[in-house]
Amino acid sequence: MLSEYKHKRVVLDSGLTISTFEMPGRRSAAVGLLFRVGSKYDPDNKKGMTHLIEHMLFKGTSRFDACEISRNIEKLGGNIDGYTTHEELTLWAYLPAQYVEKPLEIFADMLYSPLLDEDELEKEKQVIIEEMNEVDDT
Repeated sequence: MLSEYKHKRVVLDSGLTISTFEMPGRRSAAVGLLFRVGSKYDPDNKKGMTHLIEHMLFKGTSRFDACEISRNIEKLGGNIDGYTTHEELTLWAYLPAQYVEKPLEIFADMLYSPLLDEDELEKEKQVIIEEMNEVDDT
């Protein structure tokens, strides 16, 4: 339970909230960026847009191609991924604690210089449509 760990919360002037939990004895770290956007905020004529953006963030940046985004974390013994819910878009990484800065570097690049390649965009639109259809089928 998180309440047993030392928690620190800082809210920057920009409104960005940073929460940390110190967990003595742990050798791993989880890093997550949670954005208060999600499918409920998609315009009616653009359903799936937030999910599409999440997918596109992993398709490469000015510094890292799509494979390098994952490889840079996996070679350190970690995982990196993202997800979109009704209320939020989340980017996360789990890795050995001594490398906690690496996913922050990658996330910053994903957010500030995504490639947003048109061909990849068209492919991912189809992926999102299929995922939406799967939910409807369920």
